[in-house]
Amino acid sequence: MKIFKYVFKGLGSILHISLIVSDKKEADNLIKKVYQISSDFEKKYSRFIPNSLLSILNNEKKLKIDQDFLGLLIKSKEIYDFTNGFFNPLVNLSNIGYGKSWEINNFDFEKNKENLDFNKIGIFGDTVVLQDGMNLDFGAIGKGYLSDLIAKFLKLNNVNNF
Repeated sequence: MKIFKYVFKGLGSILHISLIVSDKKEADNLIKKVYQISSDFEKKYSRFIPNSLLSILNNEKKLKIDQDFLGLLIKSKEIYDFTNGFFNPLVNLSNIGYGKSWEINNFDFEKNKENLDFNKIGIFGDTVVLQDGMNLDFGAIGKGYLSDLIAKFLKLNNVNNF
């Protein structure tokens, strides 16, 4: 077994992954799939991508979702409940001054007046409904959730050391 290290951009960050597998060809094939999982996740959940499912939901306030989206929403709700609302993906960071970079930190927390009650998100089967003033942002949970998805993929492919 050998260690193969990879670095790529994703989710506004630099992602590092090391795989311990038998050969480079296996590692390269796995990392291509890992990169695709990361890229698909970002295209689906980034608030910076106008046609992402998350952006569409935030704009239209109603969206038919798949099981992956529902899983992320349910996990967000669990953490919201566990932290008594201190973790809240309804905090719209762009409303308080965060556009695309933390380096420009002209934050105004008084502007963050939208509806922050996560319990008021409507989930009706495979459809999510947000109230006016609600916007979801999975940035606080997204990287960890993506890491779990990648770990699951690797384990399903008999890679247990990464």
